[in-house]
Amino acid sequence: MIYGIVAVILILFAFFKKSYRKERVKQYPKKWFQFLYPMGLWCYDRYSKSLRKQKREEEKKANAIYIKENASDKLELDGVKRSICIWFCLLLGSILSAIIAFQDNSIWQEQLKRPEFGETQIYHVTVDGIGEEESIDITVDGKQPSEEEMKNIFDQQFEQLKDSILGSNHSLDQINTDLQLPSSIGYGIRVSWKSNKPEVINDRGQIQTEDIDENGEAVEFLIRMTYSTYEVVYQLSVVVVPKVRDQEFYLDRLMDMIQKKNRDEVEKEYLNLPESIEKIPLKYKIIKDRNDKEIFSLSIVAAILVLLIGYQNLNNQYKKRNHQMAIDYPSLVSKLNLLIGAGMAPRMAWKKIITDYEKRKKEMRYAYEEMIITKNNIESGYPESRAYGEFGRRCGLHCYLKLGNLLEQNLKQGISGLNQKLEEEMVYALEERKNMALRLGEEAGTRLLLPMFLMLGIVIVVLIVPAFMSFYF
Repeated sequence: MIYGIVAVILILFAFFKKSYRKERVKQYPKKWFQFLYPMGLWCYDRYSKSLRKQKREEEKKANAIYIKENASDKLELDGVKRSICIWFCLLLGSILSAIIAFQDNSIWQEQLKRPEFGETQIYHVTVDGIGEEESIDITVDGKQPSEEEMKNIFDQQFEQLKDSILGSNHSLDQINTDLQLPSSIGYGIRVSWKSNKPEVINDRGQIQTEDIDENGEAVEFLIRMTYSTYEVVYQLSVVVVPKVRDQEFYLDRLMDMIQKKNRDEVEKEYLNLPESIEKIPLKYKIIKDRNDKEIFSLSIVAAILVLLIGYQNLNNQYKKRNHQMAIDYPSLVSKLNLLIGAGMAPRMAWKKIITDYEKRKKEMRYAYEEMIITKNNIESGYPESRAYGEFGRRCGLHCYLKLGNLLEQNLKQGISGLNQKLEEEMVYALEERKNMALRLGEEAGTRLLLPMFLMLGIVIVVLIVPAFMSFYF
């Protein structure tokens, strides 16, 4: 019931939010799920208002990553899509869980239908009229047949028994694995078995010897069926033949081994399954059914993963961007120092570096894209010194902040003063690049420790195991 309520709430929630910020929703790309955009936008707006600090952090990272796009719009659309994915996960999980947990409604009646002969039926009944309603369980036995009907039932069960006892055998004339001889069958009929050659196959249907003639060994079973006062005796002939060592043979052997272990290790907490059969290594995998609660739990986990993966992707892109900019910094400062030292004005040197980048561009480099934004700002009338300062603040890294402040503060002091400070910054940048290379090398070395230890363990096993085996064999 609770799952259905959750599903209805989710659907009604999406329906009542269909008119939310219609004008804004019209600007989104057309998709098959666009009718859910208003609901997703409402969730994103609530998230933005409740977690302002985290929202500002995400906007900062998005502005650094989506340089050529409207970062705020991009972040908003991603948040809307993420909200829709979470909604779909919860709705699908609720519907599936409701279907699995669904049960038939109770029906008021004064008669309980008896089941077939030999069966019992348990009815869960609510009693009303003797005070408050009470729930009770009533067990109803099957309808008793007549004597003639009983004889027909015995005959019918005997014919079915011929097939059911075969197990993995193909016919009664070719028995090479144990028979499945039941002590009771349908309708509660008791069955007893008696073999005329127990040394070949015993009363439980187990083959007792592998020394069987190629033409087979005929065995007669005396079968006694009883139910209440009724009793019928039948005879059944089978032919036991030598076993064929195929997959079925090994499976039977394996089951025998497991059953023996189960009997011998009954006091142990765990049943140890055979590791091999006739030197053939074995592996086991337990197959488990999932219920409605697990499905609903998985849908919640999936919704959480969608949320976390979205945030993690943004963080990974931001880290990748910062790493790339840190790598590009020494070469950028070196180019600036070289061009300004050759007599070029900072603005022209800036433009020259951008021109070279656009000619040779193979992939987007965030540092140079930020330089392009700075150049466009200057050409549109933005104060040059202020544009350099904004460049450093947009980049966000300490080294770029330092470079932006250096250009901003020294713009009015002349080329010579700026050139000297760029020389110092270039030396510092190269030193930082060496330190970064060392850190990356140490990290790579740390990651290689586990494979190296694994290889060492393999070498030790290869050397020591044969040495130990030579002592015993």
